[in-house]
Formats: sequence, structure tokens, C-alpha cells
Amino acid sequence: MISFSRISAYKYILYSILYFIVLLFCVYFRLELDSDNLNYFNIYDNIKSDTLPFGAEIGVSSLMYFFNILGADFYLYTFFKLLLFLPVFIKIDYVFFKNRLYLSSTFLISTLYPPFLDMMIFLSRQSLSITFILLCLLTESRKKSIFWFVIAVCSHLSAFIFLPVVIFYKEIYRFLINKYFQSLILIYMLCGLKYQTLSSFILENINNNINVFPEIIKRNILMKTGFYDWNSNSDFDGFSYLRLTVMIIISLMVILLFNHRAIYTEIEKKLLCIYLYSALLFTLTVDNYMMATRSGFFSYFFCLPWFFIVLCFIKKLR
Repeated sequence: MISFSRISAYKYILYSILYFIVLLFCVYFRLELDSDNLNYFNIYDNIKSDTLPFGAEIGVSSLMYFFNILGADFYLYTFFKLLLFLPVFIKIDYVFFKNRLYLSSTFLISTLYPPFLDMMIFLSRQSLSITFILLCLLTESRKKSIFWFVIAVCSHLSAFIFLPVVIFYKEIYRFLINKYFQSLILIYMLCGLKYQTLSSFILENINNNINVFPEIIKRNILMKTGFYDWNSNSDFDGFSYLRLTVMIIISLMVILLFNHRAIYTEIEKKLLCIYLYSALLFTLTVDNYMMATRSGFFSYFFCLPWFFIVLCFIKKLR
């Protein structure tokens, strides 16, 4: 009989091969040089003459510079940047699905969905930042956790909004899994699709107090708030509503089925906390599509993989 550890090894080898193939397909056959992709393509070509095109966000520019001096083209650089997610997904699977082969398989397959990888390519800086935030949460060492979080912030300043989770995840976890609080958030999200939420208030306060920020990051903040203001009238499309539906289902699962008395590891709590916290940020800004999808990156773009993670939480009984 083949041992479970050997089955896991075969599973991860097969998954790694499939991830390579699907990622190659997305980079070399699905990547279209328009909009942000074209902008990153041009920045990559000129990275030697302009080494800090994103100001304080030095993560992507440093990676671009490194691959550029090695002679790699934009596509090869993009492939290796997305390859950083592979050990992260394997680690998440190992933490949650050790003896649940069916749930493990569905989780891993959900990360191979081409539109999901397309989105990770398109949101280049934020996806890199998300990689390091996940590494931050997946480590038990405090020093390593801080190191990964600093790298995440250097990749995209939006990582700052997850600082409370990194420092106070235990307290936030107890607060966010409360069924009554989740019920209020779900109602607020549904109302926010039709009525105004806090996005305008947040943008107005950031713009009014922009001078309190250091000069080195002021440019980045102004670019982001300008982008959100410019796209404030953007609306959800059909695929976006599909993601919203999955988010609502996850919220209902947490409200109705989540086992609050089960025993979870610290890493499991961190990962559930980051999803629920991200869903909260998404809900508070849901009337501004661009702002909501960026601030709620985890809950919105990762909704399908996180569905299986939350399902695993629900199935875990004392």
C-alpha cells in the first residue's frame, strides 16, 4: 500500500508540473500587451534608465532590473514572478488539507484557473505584494514574519492595510468570526451595491491629509487615490458578480456553519483572518469598484481558492 506521505509527494509533483504548463500558457499565449500590461512591458524595457519607476514601491522594479540585466525578456520575467506563488499555494494546501485529498485537489485546481493567473499577471505589483503577505502569515517566526511584511510593503503600499492582521490577528480573528458581526457585514455589502459606502469618505480624508505622509510615498498615494477617483463610476460586470456570489456564499458559510469551538492552529487562524478582514475592507468600499477590488484583493480575487479553505474550516470538528 502506498503511504499517504508518498501520495502527497506525487500530488505536489503533479501540481507543480501542471502549474508550470498553465502558467506558460497564460504568459505566452494569453498575455495581451494593452492597458497595465503594456505599461509594465514599457517600464521593463526602460528599467536600466529609470530604476525606480514606482517610487517607494521598489519590489517589482528591483525584480525587473535583476531579470533585465540577466537578458530575460518581459515574458520570462513575468513567468518567474508568478512562479513565486507555487510554494505559497503548496504550503497553504499542506497546512489545511493534509488528509483531505478531495478538498486538496479542488483547492489546487482552483489556482490553475487561467483567468485567475491572468489577473495575477495584470495586477503585477499587488500580486507580488500578496505573495509576500501570505509568506508573512505562513511563517511562525516573528522575525521572518516582519521581514516578509516589509518586502510586501516595498512591493505595493496597499500591504500597509493588512498590518493590523499581522500584529493583532488573534484579537481580530475573535471579532471577525462573530456570527452577528458577519451578518451585519453581509447586509452592508448587499446595500453597498446600490447605495454609497465609505469609499468617498476615505479618499477625501486621504487627499486632505496627504501632507502628513513622507515625500517618498506621497507620489504613490496620489497616483492611487487619483486612479480610484477617476474610476469611481466603474461598475461590476458579469464575472465580477460571479465572484461576489462566491463571497456571499462564503459569508453565509461562516455565519451558519462555522464551528467556533474547533481547535485551529495559529497559521490557520491567520489565513482565515486575512480573508475575513479583506472581505470587510471590500464591503466598506464596495460602491467604488476599483477601490473595493484592490483593498479587498484577498476576498475578491482569491474567492474560489478561499471557498475550499473555509469549507475545510467548517468540516474540522472537535
